[in-house]
Amino acid sequence: MKILRNIYKLKKLTDSFNLQFTMRSLKFTIYNNTLKLIILIISFMPLFLTAQNAVTKQGESTSSGTGYVDHNGRIVGYTALTKQGEILFPCETPFTDSRDGNVYPIVRIGNQCWMAENLKFLPEVVGPPTNSSGIKYYYVYDYNGTDVSIAKSTPEYALYGVQYNFIAATDGNFTGSSSNPSGIKGACPSGWHLPSDSEWKELTDYLSSNPQYWCGGNSSNTAKSLANTFGWLTSPTSCHVGNDQTSNNTASFNGLPGGYYNTASFTFKENSALWWSATQQSPTLSYLRRMYYNGASPVAAIIQKSYGLSVRCIRNDCEYLPPPTSATHTTTPTSIIWNWSAIPHATGYKYNTTNNYSTAIDIGNVTSFTQSVTNGTCGEFTLYVWAYSQCALSEVGILKEYNYITDARDGNQYKTVQIGSQCWMKENLKYAASGSWCYDNNVSNCITYGRLYDWATLMNGFLSSSSNPSGVQGLCPSGWHLPSDAEWTQLTDYLSANSTYWCGVVSTQIAKALANTSGWANSGISCHVGNSQTFNNSSQFTALPSGKRQYIITPPYYSYNSINSFCQWFSSTENVSAAWTRALNSTYESVYRWAEDKQNGFSARCVKN
Repeated sequence: MKILRNIYKLKKLTDSFNLQFTMRSLKFTIYNNTLKLIILIISFMPLFLTAQNAVTKQGESTSSGTGYVDHNGRIVGYTALTKQGEILFPCETPFTDSRDGNVYPIVRIGNQCWMAENLKFLPEVVGPPTNSSGIKYYYVYDYNGTDVSIAKSTPEYALYGVQYNFIAATDGNFTGSSSNPSGIKGACPSGWHLPSDSEWKELTDYLSSNPQYWCGGNSSNTAKSLANTFGWLTSPTSCHVGNDQTSNNTASFNGLPGGYYNTASFTFKENSALWWSATQQSPTLSYLRRMYYNGASPVAAIIQKSYGLSVRCIRNDCEYLPPPTSATHTTTPTSIIWNWSAIPHATGYKYNTTNNYSTAIDIGNVTSFTQSVTNGTCGEFTLYVWAYSQCALSEVGILKEYNYITDARDGNQYKTVQIGSQCWMKENLKYAASGSWCYDNNVSNCITYGRLYDWATLMNGFLSSSSNPSGVQGLCPSGWHLPSDAEWTQLTDYLSANSTYWCGVVSTQIAKALANTSGWANSGISCHVGNSQTFNNSSQFTALPSGKRQYIITPPYYSYNSINSFCQWFSSTENVSAAWTRALNSTYESVYRWAEDKQNGFSARCVKN
C-alpha cells in the first residue's frame, strides 16, 4: 500500500509531463514489470523530493515554479509564505460560520482560498421593489417578504445563497477597496473578506495561466472551470458554460447561475452568475464578475450599487496592508523630508513622485525619504507610497506637502498652488491693516476665511492697473502682488480650456473647480458649487465662502452677509468708480465677473511676481 501511495503521488507530478497513467496501466506495471517501475520511480525521485522540499525553512522561499500552491496548501513553486516544516495555509476542511451555523466547502485556487459556495448570511430580508444604494438590503431570489426563517426555507436560498446590495456586501463601506487583499470583511465571516476587483483578476489570471482550466485550447475560455456541472441553461456552442455541463467545474468553484435583483425584480436565474467585488468604479457603480450560460469567459463589468448580487468570500491568508499615511513632514526652501506611519505586517515600502507602481523605488523598511526641490517652487508636492509584504501590496498612500510662504510682517503662512503659469496663494489674505475686518467682527472668522478689505485699503496707495502682471503689490507680502482683472481672466480662461476642471461638458462651468470641498451651503442642482461638494476643488484653489461686508448706499451703512454661500475678491483694476471682482456662490456653476463699489469689503488673493 505504501508503494501505491507513492505511485499516486508520482502520478500527480507526472501529469504535467503528459504521462497519462491509468489505474489499469499502473496495476499492470506493478504486477508485470516491477523492474521498470522501480527504474521509473528512481528516475523521478529528484523531482518528487523537490516538490516535497518546497515547504521550506522559515524565512526562505523556493526559486522555481510560478507561485502555485496545491490544494493541500503545499508550496510547489515560488512563494515566501512558508514556515519551517509546516503546511502554511491548508484549504480543505469545510468552514462553519459561527454566526448562523452555515457550513461552506472551501477550495484553493492558486494562492487564494475561496468559499466554494455563495454566502448565505441573512440578518434580515426584503423583496421587490425595495432598493437603495445607501441602506443595507438583503434578498433571496424570488422571495418577497421580510420573514428570515421563511426566506431560508426556500430552495433558492439553499442553492444560490443570499443576494446583497453593495453597501450590505461591504457592511457599510461605501467607497470599497481596490487593494489585494481588499481588507474589507463586509458581510463575510470573521477571518474572511470580500474580494476586490484585483483579487478576482488574480483568480482569472491564474486560471488563464494553467491549461488544465482552459476549454478548446484557449486561455480566455475559463468560465467552465468555475461553473457548476448542473443548473445552467443549455447552449449548443462548444466551450460555453451551458454546453456539456458535466465537463465544468475543474477548479471546484461550484459557480451557480443565481441571477440577480435589479431594484425592481429578480432576473436571470439559470442564465447568469454575478458576484460583487469590493471595488467601486464611481459613487454609484461597482465592479463585479459575471458568467453567462452562453459565454466562455468570466466577464469583468460594472453595475449599480443598489442591485442585489451574490457574494463569495476569500480567507485572510495574507494580512491586509492599509495605505501609508502622512506623519509630520519637514520642509525647507530646498527639500522636503517626507515621513509616513509604519504599517503593521509590511516588510518594505516603495515611493514615486508619480502614481506609477511599476517605476516606484524600493527603500526597504525605511519610513522616510528626502526629496530635493527647487528654491521657491510653487504649490503642492505629492509623494506616492506603497507598503508591501511577502504576499500583499497596499493601495497607494498619497502624501501631500505644501510650499508655504511666510509674511514677514505678521508671521502668517500661506499655502500656494500652481494653476497654469500662475502661482496663487491657496488661502485668503489675513494681514490686519486698518480698513480691514473679520466677518461679523468675529476673530475666528478671520482665522478660517481671512480678512475683508475695501478696495482703497487693499491697493495700499497703488494706482489702478489692468496690466498682466498688475505690478500692484498693494497689501500683498513682498514678492507677491494683487491680481489685475486680466490676471483673473487668465485663471478662468485656463480652467475653461481644460476639461478636467469642467462640471459636465460645459466649459464655463468651472466654479466647482475653485471651491473648497466643504463649507458651502447645499444646493440640489447639479454643477452648483453647493452640490456634491466632495467633487469640488480640482484646481486646488480652495475657495471658502467667506461672505462680504456690503456697503448699502441708502441710507449709508454696512451689512455682513452671505457667509457659507458666497465669496468675492477685488482685482487691481477699476471700472470708472467701481472695481472689477470675481465671485463664487453656492448656487452658481460659473465664476462671475462684476464691477463692485469700492467701499465693499471683499476677500483678497495674491499672485507671485
